[in-house]
Amino acid sequence: MNKNITNEIKVGIAVVVSLLLLLTLFYKMGNFDFTKKGYSVNVLFNFAGGISKNAPVRLLGVEVGKIEAIELQYDEETKVLVKLHIDENTELRMDAKAYVSALGLMGEKYIELNPGTGSAPLLEAGSIIIGQDPFQMESITEKSEDIMENLSKALTDIRLLTTNVDGMVTENRDEVQKILENVETTSSNLKELSEDIKKHPWKVLTKPPNWKKKM
Repeated sequence: MNKNITNEIKVGIAVVVSLLLLLTLFYKMGNFDFTKKGYSVNVLFNFAGGISKNAPVRLLGVEVGKIEAIELQYDEETKVLVKLHIDENTELRMDAKAYVSALGLMGEKYIELNPGTGSAPLLEAGSIIIGQDPFQMESITEKSEDIMENLSKALTDIRLLTTNVDGMVTENRDEVQKILENVETTSSNLKELSEDIKKHPWKVLTKPPNWKKKM
C-alpha cells in the first residue's frame, strides 16, 4: 500500500516537473509574458514586409512590446492588420507612426514606433495607427530594370548619333576642307588689308580715280 502511494507521488511529481519544463519551454520559444501589463494598439499596413507574430516592438529603438497577431483585413482594399501589445506606461500620441524595420540588412524584422508630437492627445487602447509601408524588393528591382533599359536606349541613341556625325563628316570632308581653305584665304587677305591700311591710312580717305566719272 505504501509502495503504491510512493509510486503515485513520484508520478505526480514527474508530471508537475514536466509541465513546468513545458511551460518554461513555451515561454522561451514564444516569449510569452503572463505578468506584464499593457494595452493593445492596431497598425494597418498595405504590405507587412515579412514581420511575424511575437516580433519585438520598439519605440525609438527601445523595446516596449510584442506583436500579438497579424491578420488580413478584407474591405474595399485588402490590408494587413498588426495587433501590438504595448507595455504599460509607454506613451504614444494620436499622430504616432509605425514602420517595419530590421536589425541590419538581413536581420530580425520588428515594428519601430515614433511616439508622435507632445502636443497631440494620448493614443487610447485599441486605436489604429496607419503604418508606413516598407520598400518592396520587387518594386526596387522593377525600377532598376526600367532605369537600365532607359540607359541602354540612351547609349544606343548616342552611338547612332556618333555614327551619323562620323558619316556626315566623311561624306562632306572635301567640302569642309574647301570651306576651311576659303576661310583661311579670306583671313589672310583681311590681315594683309589691315596691315596695308596701317601703313597707308590715307588710302581709306582717297576716292578711286574714276569715282567722278562713274557719278
